[in-house]
Amino acid sequence: MKTNTDLSLFQSFLPIEKHIKKNDGTVYAVSYTRVSSKEQFETNGSIESQEKIVLRLGEQMKVPVLAKFGGTYESAKSEERKEFQRMLSFIEKSKQNIKFILVSDNDRFSRTGPNAIFLAEKLRNKGIQIVAASSPMDTSTTIGSFQQNIQFLFSHFDNQLRREKTIRGMMQKFEKGYCIGCLPLGYERKMVGDEKQIVINKMGEAIKKAFKWKAELGLRTSEISLRLQKLGFNISEKRLSDTFHNVFYCGLLSNKMLKGKIVEGKNWEALVSKELFLKANEVLKQYHVPHNYHKEDEHVPLRRFVACAKCGTMWTGYIVKAKRLYYYKCNKKGCKCNLSAASMHEEFMELLQKHEVAAKPVELLKKQLQLTFEQMNQTLFEKKSEIENRRKELTGKIDKAEERFIEGDIDRETYHRYRTKIEEQIAEISKEEQKLAIPLSNQEKFINFSVELCQNLSRAWASGNLHAKQKLQRVVFPEGLTYDHPNHTYRTPRVNTIFLCITQLARVSAENKKRNTPKGKENSALVAPSGIEPESRASETLILSVVLRSQLRGAKIKTSTSPAVLLSNIITSIHQHS
Repeated sequence: MKTNTDLSLFQSFLPIEKHIKKNDGTVYAVSYTRVSSKEQFETNGSIESQEKIVLRLGEQMKVPVLAKFGGTYESAKSEERKEFQRMLSFIEKSKQNIKFILVSDNDRFSRTGPNAIFLAEKLRNKGIQIVAASSPMDTSTTIGSFQQNIQFLFSHFDNQLRREKTIRGMMQKFEKGYCIGCLPLGYERKMVGDEKQIVINKMGEAIKKAFKWKAELGLRTSEISLRLQKLGFNISEKRLSDTFHNVFYCGLLSNKMLKGKIVEGKNWEALVSKELFLKANEVLKQYHVPHNYHKEDEHVPLRRFVACAKCGTMWTGYIVKAKRLYYYKCNKKGCKCNLSAASMHEEFMELLQKHEVAAKPVELLKKQLQLTFEQMNQTLFEKKSEIENRRKELTGKIDKAEERFIEGDIDRETYHRYRTKIEEQIAEISKEEQKLAIPLSNQEKFINFSVELCQNLSRAWASGNLHAKQKLQRVVFPEGLTYDHPNHTYRTPRVNTIFLCITQLARVSAENKKRNTPKGKENSALVAPSGIEPESRASETLILSVVLRSQLRGAKIKTSTSPAVLLSNIITSIHQHS
C-alpha cells in the first residue's frame, strides 16, 4: 500500500486550542488606567496622562486599542476592582483576537505581588501579554516574564512599606486622641470656616435622646428603637445596642490599634456625659435579656415577660393564621407548654386584680397616706416654718426703720444702708428656702391619683396599647413572671414595693376602720405605738413613705379618669425607681 506524502490531509485531526479565536488575522489590545484615591482622581490629572501614554504605545506597536477600561480611582492592593474585573470579563467574552493589555506602568495593573504574578501567568497561557509603556518588554519569553514578575514584586514591596508608614501615623494619631477614618452614627465631617471638623448631626441628637431614655427611664432597647422610628430615625435594635456600648459617644477613643487602651478624645464633642453613658449601660446590664429581632405584636404583650415554670425559658407568642388566634408557648424543645393568649390574658388580669385596692377602705387609706407623708416630712415642715418666721421678723425691722425715717429719727443715708443690709439677709433666706423644696407639692392630688390607679390596675392594662401594657407589667412585677402550665397559675417572684404596700395598707385600713376616727390620729394604724401591731406595720409605713417621696419627686400629676391616660402619666416615673 502506497503512503500519501501530502500531510495537509491530516490537519483536521489536530487538537483545537481553546484560547485561539476565529478572526481575520488582526491583533487587538485593551487599555487600563487608574489612580489609587479620589483626591488623585480629582486633582492631579494622572488619568489623562496615562491615557495619552497608553494610546501612544498602541500606535508604536501598531496594535489598535479595542476598548478602554479604568479611568477612575481603584486601589491596586486587591484584584477585586470593578473596572479591572470588567476588563478581564470583556477579554474572556470578546470574539476579537485580543493579545495585549496596555498600561502606563506595571504597578497600574496590580500591586499585589504574588497574586499579580499568578494572574499575569494565567493571561500568558491564554496568549495575552501585559505591556507597560515605562518598560516595554516581550513577556512571552522567559526573561521578559521574569523581569515583569520582579517589577510586580517591587510594587508589592513598595505598597507594604507605605502601609507600615500609614499604620504608624494612624497609631500616633489615635494615641493622642484624634479620630481619623470612619465616624460612628450621629457624627459627620463638615467645613467650619477653613477647617474640617467633626460635628454632631440630627441623627446624633436623636441618639442623645436614646441615651437619656435608657439611663433615666430604663426603657427597653426595642422600645427606644420604635420611638426613634416615630421621630423619623430608623435605627435597628441591634445597632442601637452597639451604639450604647460605644465609648466614642462620651468623648473617649477606643481602637484595635490601641491594643485595649482607651484615651480621651480631642477633635470631637461628646454626645453624652460619662456619667450618663455609664448609667445607661448599668440599665442595660440590669435588665439584659437576649436580643429580640422580631417585630413587636400588640396581641402578645406578655411575650418574653413570662417564663416557663418547668424549664425557665421565656415564652414567645405566635399566631395560627388558619384560626386567626394568638398563642403563647415555651420555646424549649420538648417542653410542650402552649396556651391561648386569651386565656393567659384573662388570668393575668385576675392576678392584677389581687393587687387592686377595694373601694370600701379607700377614704381611710387616703388619710393614712396623708398622715404618713406629714410624719416623714415633719422636720422639713418645721424648718420651713422657722424660715418663714425669720422672714417676717426681718420684714418687720424694715417697716420699723421706714417709720423712724418718716418721723425724722434717722437720715436717708442711714435708712437706705440699713434697708439694703436687711434685704440681703432676706435674699439669703429665700435661697435657703429653695433648697428645702417639699418632695410633693400637692399631696392630696397625688394620693387620689395613686389610689385611683391602684383601684384600676387590670382595667388600665386592658385599655392600654402595647407599650403601656408592657410598662405596667414591668412596674408591678419588676422581675417578670413564671407560668405553671399544669396548674394554670402565675408565680410572682417580686411585686413592686409601692403596689405591695398600698394593698397591704388598704387591708390594714379595713381591719382598723372601726377602731380609728379622724379625732384619734395618734392611734392611726400608720403611726401605731409599739405594742399594738408594732414592727411590721411601722416598717410598711416607712417603706411606703420613702417610696412615694422618691418615686414621685417632681411628677406632673393629671386628674384624667381614663385608665390608659392614668397609666401613661405615672408609669415612667414609678418605673425609674421600681
